[in-house]
Amino acid sequence: RYALLVGVRYGDKGELTRLAFTENDVEGLAAVLRKAGYRRVVVLTQERGAKEPDLMPTARNIREQLRAILED
Repeated sequence: RYALLVGVRYGDKGELTRLAFTENDVEGLAAVLRKAGYRRVVVLTQERGAKEPDLMPTARNIREQLRAILED
């Protein structure tokens, strides 16, 4: 079992208001899935992406991570 989780706090200015808990929700769900035995759980958030650019929730990164999961 695999999971690709994407949490975005905000989008382009003017399009969306800041979403307060999306990253925390995604991190919590990731922990539950890992505990449930998921083989691979990939989490992309703006907070993670600030530390590791490949985990920034951009369209390119989402496609790359999905491709890697499908190849596994």
